[in-house]
Amino acid sequence: MLARTKLTDIKSQQDYLLFISKMNLKGLLVSSLPKMPIGNPVKLQLTMGDRLAPVELEGEIYKIVPTPQGWNGTIIRFVNTTPGIEKKLKTFISEYDREIQKTTAEKKVRSSLVEKTTMVHESSLSHLALSSPDKDSGAIAYTIDEEAFLSGDTGLSGHTMIAAIKKEKKPKKSRKRLYLVILVLGSSIGAFMYRDVWFPYKFFSSILAFTKNIPRLRPPSTKETGTESQVEEVFSGPGTIDEVLFSESAAGVTVTIGGSGDFKTHFISKNFDPEGLIIDLPSFEKLEAEEAVTVKKNPIKQVRLLKQSKGIRIYFDLMGSSFPEYDVETDSASIQVTFNK
Repeated sequence: MLARTKLTDIKSQQDYLLFISKMNLKGLLVSSLPKMPIGNPVKLQLTMGDRLAPVELEGEIYKIVPTPQGWNGTIIRFVNTTPGIEKKLKTFISEYDREIQKTTAEKKVRSSLVEKTTMVHESSLSHLALSSPDKDSGAIAYTIDEEAFLSGDTGLSGHTMIAAIKKEKKPKKSRKRLYLVILVLGSSIGAFMYRDVWFPYKFFSSILAFTKNIPRLRPPSTKETGTESQVEEVFSGPGTIDEVLFSESAAGVTVTIGGSGDFKTHFISKNFDPEGLIIDLPSFEKLEAEEAVTVKKNPIKQVRLLKQSKGIRIYFDLMGSSFPEYDVETDSASIQVTFNK
C-alpha cells in the first residue's frame, strides 16, 4: 500500500497527486513536482488507501534536492501543526513504516525461495494410497523393480533398457562477425597503400581540405554596444568569485555576486537560524572576494561566502523574522539576487 499526498498550490490553486518517498514529523520528500519557489505555501492531504482517514495540514516548499537516481526531489516542511495534527501524523507514519517493513520482508521471502526436488526411496512409498480397479481385483502394487522381479516371464527380455539423455549442445557462435572485421581491416589497409590511384580517397580528401578552409563560427551570443559588438566567452572549468556588490532602489536591495564561471547551475534553499537564504554554486572553487560583506539595507543584514569541498555557499542573512520575496537572475559573469522591501 503506497502512501500518497494531494498537494494544492495555494497561490495558483493547482492540485497535484504525488507518491511519498520519505517522511517524518517535520516534513516529507516527493518527486515529479513542478518547480516552485522556496517558501511557496501549499496544502497537503495525506492518504494511505482505506486504512486511515486522510490527514490534512499546511506546508511550504523547503528545498529542492538532487537524488542519486537522477531525479530532483522536493522537500516540503510542515507548518502550523497542532497537537491533534501531530497525533494523526504519528499514527500515519507508524502505519507507513509498518507497510514498508512488510514489503521488504515479502521481497526477502520471495528471493529466498528455490525450487526443490523431494527424494524418496522404497521404504517411503508404503504410506502412499493406491486407488485403481486392479487393487480391488487383487492385483499387487510393487514398489521394487517389476522387470527384475518378473524376468522369468517369456514376455520380458530379462534386462532393463536405459535411455541416455544427452545434453543439447549449444550452437557455435557465428564467425560472420570475425570475417566482417577482417574484411574491413583488409580493405582499409589496401585503400591506404593504393591511395594515389583510388578515386574515392581523392574525392573525400578534397572535401576534407575544403572544409578546413571554412572559417569557424563563433558563439552567437553577442551584446551590441553602439557600432561595436562584444562576444561573450563560453566558460569551462572551475569558477572564481572575485566581488560582492549591492545596491538599493525603491523596489528593494540587489546583491550581485561577480566572477567567472557557471552561474546558471545553482541550488537555492532556506536557512532558519539565522533566518536567511542560501545559494550553492557547485562549479566554483576559487574565492577571491571578501568572505563577509556588511549590507544593513532592509531586509539584508550581511552576505557571507563559504568555500566547501564541492563549490561555494553564499548566505544572505536577513534582518527581520519574516521571509521577504526575492528574484534570482544570472548571466555569464554574475548572479543577482533582489530582495523586495
